[in-house]
Amino acid sequence: MPNWCSNRMHFSGEPAQIAEIKRLASGAVTPLYRRATNEGIQLFLAGSAGLLQTTEDVQFEPCPGLTDAGRGVVSPENIAFTRWLTHLQNGVLLDEQNCLMLHELWLQSGTGQRRWEGLPDEVRETITVHFTAKRGDWCGFWSNEDVSVWWNRLCDNVLPEKTMPFDLLTVLPTRLDVEVNGFNGGVLNGVPSAYHWYTEQYGVKWPVGMR
Repeated sequence: MPNWCSNRMHFSGEPAQIAEIKRLASGAVTPLYRRATNEGIQLFLAGSAGLLQTTEDVQFEPCPGLTDAGRGVVSPENIAFTRWLTHLQNGVLLDEQNCLMLHELWLQSGTGQRRWEGLPDEVRETITVHFTAKRGDWCGFWSNEDVSVWWNRLCDNVLPEKTMPFDLLTVLPTRLDVEVNGFNGGVLNGVPSAYHWYTEQYGVKWPVGMR
């Protein structure tokens, strides 16, 4: 069972390298992948609720509901969403460069300017249904965060300053589609769950340390 394990490690190298390892060990690393994941989930929900639409006739086979709203008007917001969807389809790796690029698409989509209280009722209802079903995967197993709080927190566009100790996702990038699919999967057909991806790539199902 790929649960927690206890390791003792010894590192040697140049002072600058050791300093980087200490930053990783303490979690003093900016987790850009986490922002890209959360913004990706928000874009996924926005598309599923018809808040954003593709500018082309696209059928997203892993989750047809994401493009059920059909082709939308050609606007900067929908163009950004269409480009983001291409990266989701391609399972883009969440390395630093790609995370910055995905954040730029999120900004261009205008999603961060659409706070919860300003969304149409039918949009909020659809988002709530999807979010409630996957809250444990997307926000943590023990999270009971309300969807409105989660949504507006992302709109605040605050980048997390730290992550967990020895967060391997900052070293060996995960994939956008895997993270949107969630730890237990079931959102995107044909895409591995984060559980299966982590155990295959990192050898454990939780590739981070504990404080």
